This record gives sequence, structure tokens and C-alpha cells, in this order.
Amino acid sequence: MMIGTALVVVCAASGNAAGPYGSFKPPDSATPSAGFQSNVQTATTLGVSGGQLSARVAQSARVTVKVAAHTFAFPVQIAITEPTLPGLKSLLKRVGYPGYGVATGFGVVVSRQDGTVVSGKFAKPMAIVIHGSRLGLSGERILDVTSVKSVTALTPKRATHEVSLLIRKGTDLLVVNRSRPPAT
Repeated sequence: MMIGTALVVVCAASGNAAGPYGSFKPPDSATPSAGFQSNVQTATTLGVSGGQLSARVAQSARVTVKVAAHTFAFPVQIAITEPTLPGLKSLLKRVGYPGYGVATGFGVVVSRQDGTVVSGKFAKPMAIVIHGSRLGLSGERILDVTSVKSVTALTPKRATHEVSLLIRKGTDLLVVNRSRPPAT
């Protein structure tokens, strides 16, 4: 019975991850900066013709990753990951955003079929569209988490409950809003 249960769990976990070229193999790179890779929400393999995938991420937001044709010269595995939220509050303090709260967060991991992470800039940017009820507030910031001590603020396009941006590399992103008014 234990073996049967384990097989059902393994099949269910890998079912979402299958793509046209086989199942998702997690990258064998170093651990990401803030735990973004610990929770794979969805993954698929895309050929050189591109494609897209979507997933629900932190705080009930929905992220869609769109990959244009010939962004990569070989099939790649794209995964959308979700960070563990409890550690992000201290991360925001460390990187200079103590008065902010997380509206959502996710990672985009791009790897070859053997699991090696694609490093360097992509041939074309990938479009990211994020929808959520906590998005579009005044003072909102999109942070590219480069390490547990460093972030880069990005400039997205905004609409009501939507944020969109382009990325040229795999990344861990946080959308943050002020959790209290700024001190005067």
C-alpha cells in the first residue's frame, strides 16, 4: 500500500511537469538566493518555436511567461517557482525595503533538458504578465532578487491589477507594496 501511494504521488507530481520533450528535470545548479526554486508551480519543455505557460503563485496572483520563437536555439525547460513567504519579510529588510510587504513573488528557471541552467542573456526577451488583486498600487516595486543581500528594481508596465515586463535571463521576482505609510 505504501509503494502504491508513493507511485500515485510521484505520478501526480510529474504529471504537470511533462512537456513535448519529456518530463521536467530540476536544474542541478546552486540553491537560489531566497528559496524560490523550492516550490515548482509548473514546468514544461518548449521547442525553438516558443510557447507559454502560466501558474498561480504567492498571494493568489497568476503569472504567464511568454517565450517568442527562436529565443533559444534548442529545446528548454521553463519552470515557474514560488518562494516560501515567511523568509521574505526579513529579506525585504536586508535589501532596503523594510516598510514593504509582498504582493506576490515567483521565479522563472530556464534549463536545458539535462537540467543545466541556461546562463547568460537570452536571444530575445521573455514577456512576463502578472495578474492579481494586490497589484497596481501606488509605490509598488518589482524587485529582481539577485542574492539574499541584493535586489535590482525593475521598470514594468502597469495596469489595474496587472504588471508586465520583459526579462533576458532566468530570475527571481518579487512584487512589493508599502505595508505602512512612509515615515516623514
